[in-house]
Amino acid sequence: MFADKIDALRSLVAQRNRVLHQNRLDSRRWSVRRDVMRDAKDTFLPALEAAIAKSHSDYGHTVILRTYSVDEWEETDADDISLSEVLEKTDVLQRVANCLAQGFFKCHVQSTVARQPGIRVRVYQVIARFYADGVEAEKPSCTCVCSYLTDGFCDVCGGHNVRAPAQQINNPEDI
Repeated sequence: MFADKIDALRSLVAQRNRVLHQNRLDSRRWSVRRDVMRDAKDTFLPALEAAIAKSHSDYGHTVILRTYSVDEWEETDADDISLSEVLEKTDVLQRVANCLAQGFFKCHVQSTVARQPGIRVRVYQVIARFYADGVEAEKPSCTCVCSYLTDGFCDVCGGHNVRAPAQQINNPEDI
């Protein structure tokens, strides 16, 4: 009787688990964005100025925002979520780019080998690329508590919101 409905119920459980996992990933965006942006205030502008000064093209203006070791990259938290999962499966890099300056940066992660004397260590770098002519800014939704007050890009979370104008009733018959 119910045996034929088990597959449907199992697929609903699997779908719900995916939704819950994505919600856990999304909740980690705040801490990862803060971690990536932590040192940007002190080192970002001088590094970008140096990148522009030694650049040979209009598209070579890149700055390393943060470097992670393999251990940091693969370490999981209590919810079994790793940093790599958060950076790959959420919009945190788009939010970081918007926090730097909307429409002028794009961020990505690059795996590279750091060469130290006698040692080759794999590291992951969060890189911001500057576009002097601007690019179309990504517009992930604002996730702040007061997102309903935000109009345009949010400086806190890097999201975007459009406030709906208050309804005006010009004609009493429209009520």
